[in-house]
Amino acid sequence: MTSALRTSVALWRSMHRRSAGDRAYLGYAILLAALVTVVPLARGIWLAATSPTGVATLAPAAGALPVLVLGAALWTGALLLGRAQGPVAMAPFLAFAVGRSPVPRSAAHARPFVRAVAVCASLGLLAAAVPVLAWTGAGAVGVAAAVVSLAVGAALGVSVAMMWLVGQLVSQRTAALLAVLLATTTVACVTIPALGAFTPMGWLALIYFNAGWSPAAAVFVIVVALGSLAVPAALRALPAEVVLAHSARWDAATSHIGMLDVSSAANAYLPTPHAGRGWRAVHRVRSLPLRLTLSDAVGAARTPGRLAIGVAGLLIAGILMGVASVHLAPWLAAAGGALAYVAVGTVTDGIRHAVEAMSSTAMYGVSDLAMIGGHSLFPAISAVAVVGVAALVVVAATGGAVWGPAAGAAVVALSAVAARILDALKPPMPVELLFPIPTPMGDLSAANRVVWVLDALLLTGLAGAGVAIVGDAPWLMVLAVMVIAAVGIRRWVRR
Repeated sequence: MTSALRTSVALWRSMHRRSAGDRAYLGYAILLAALVTVVPLARGIWLAATSPTGVATLAPAAGALPVLVLGAALWTGALLLGRAQGPVAMAPFLAFAVGRSPVPRSAAHARPFVRAVAVCASLGLLAAAVPVLAWTGAGAVGVAAAVVSLAVGAALGVSVAMMWLVGQLVSQRTAALLAVLLATTTVACVTIPALGAFTPMGWLALIYFNAGWSPAAAVFVIVVALGSLAVPAALRALPAEVVLAHSARWDAATSHIGMLDVSSAANAYLPTPHAGRGWRAVHRVRSLPLRLTLSDAVGAARTPGRLAIGVAGLLIAGILMGVASVHLAPWLAAAGGALAYVAVGTVTDGIRHAVEAMSSTAMYGVSDLAMIGGHSLFPAISAVAVVGVAALVVVAATGGAVWGPAAGAAVVALSAVAARILDALKPPMPVELLFPIPTPMGDLSAANRVVWVLDALLLTGLAGAGVAIVGDAPWLMVLAVMVIAAVGIRRWVRR
């Protein structure tokens, strides 16, 4: 860091310095959160990893292929995430001032990137510690192999951070081409395992298969170290306008999150439509539902990247619910239901527009119910088709009864769309939720606010959990659907 940059950062921090009381409260909050959430979670992971089931699940022979796919997915996700929010972001004013100063960009952009690398490397190290616990608990590896595995996990985190930076640096077309290349290479490695010896994701699979003790570990770490030599040049090439835009976006999102306004935070990352600008969005058809469905389809197709991510999320959600129904894993099905709610948001812009139009006079000469119903058709058809078919294929491949889990997954997809309507109709947070709730364990009012913010997500996850046990206890899914319907009707009446 140059002296000019160090002075600028010091001046900026002096203007936003926390008081001693604020710092003490922040430390207390972090410590309390660690004791309440992190410590029990770490203990639960340790117990699960060292249990007989965990040791069998995390066995080197069983986890090599999932690790290959997971590594490729992490790199692809980091690459695409960098297009929307890169690792180099700072306060907007600081980004503006530093970006237009004579300070070298490699120095100005280094601090936030080093922070991102530290976070990614720490997460990679913690992720690698889970199978290492299982292996050492079973006596399958020694200390040296465990250390190598942890080093590879940290190196994987560093590589993810570098791919994240690449996503922020390259154009949208280049990022899409790189993502396709990664996906193609992954499919080739899965189809032809011999190719894995020549690809980074194949090296990860070899390292895992050999429980860390593999020449591929040294190759992977060396390649990551060599790749890090190009980081200063990438930081210099990063345009100041991109850093400023990402910094402003991150500042707006964090401000909305601080006010528990998740929808506005997500809107900060909505992409600008760029494809199909000449396509006709409003078609002259007599049927209003068909007209609205076609307009929603055209609107979604104008952001193909966002639409592809949404379809992929719905596909993964269906796969998770299908696997959960075969292995009777409600927690996995709950994750699939929550993912379906998140993914279907990419095709529910029409629903949000219809709710916003309710606040004024009838703009289109149709009732509010007709607008909501018409704009719900496209996301409902899309979600049911993708989620239902994915769950059906997974269950059919295992030879189990297909129609029950497939129907349950389809119901969860419809529940996700209904939950999106419920979330769009959500009024401002009631003042009562801000009142403290003193208990011997502390103030629990924050729990009410979290439930208020995440109510639709939690209800969809609850409905998803019912897919895994739909044959034995269908009441769980029925209960979640009834709650979504009741809350939605109440908000509709009070809109």
